[in-house]
Amino acid sequence: MSPRYLSCCTKDEEFKAWREFFKQVGVRESPDNGVEDFAMNFAIERLQSLFSEIETVDHLNFGYDLQAKDKAGERVHIEMKGLSSDNDVELTGNEADAADRYRDSFYLCVVSMIPNLPTIRLVRNPASVGKKDKLLIPEADWKAGQPVP
Repeated sequence: MSPRYLSCCTKDEEFKAWREFFKQVGVRESPDNGVEDFAMNFAIERLQSLFSEIETVDHLNFGYDLQAKDKAGERVHIEMKGLSSDNDVELTGNEADAADRYRDSFYLCVVSMIPNLPTIRLVRNPASVGKKDKLLIPEADWKAGQPVP
């Protein structure tokens, strides 16, 4: 937004009126993916000390967001989660499947406390420490079960 819109404002009420106007016409305070975008950029910068050849693959729907190579040259898979506060993190569907598939070469990277005091943590093989509270049985599998007369 151009500062010209606000150059005539001198009172809090005037600023509040402009904020309300912009909300009414659909201008957002922050982008929909602002926290996630910040987390991704912050992590890529910080992870360069541990991994090489970091590549974003989030758009490919592999169940993780980054691919890289560890110090031994082995491929690793990294799922990113960005949080504005410290909370539990959930891996869903494709992410949980990837964690189960790649095990020790899969990392959960959590960037929390965005934007004020971002901290980053890596959890190797989150499938081994996470709690699973759902088990999805695909329709084809339950229909293959024993019929009851």
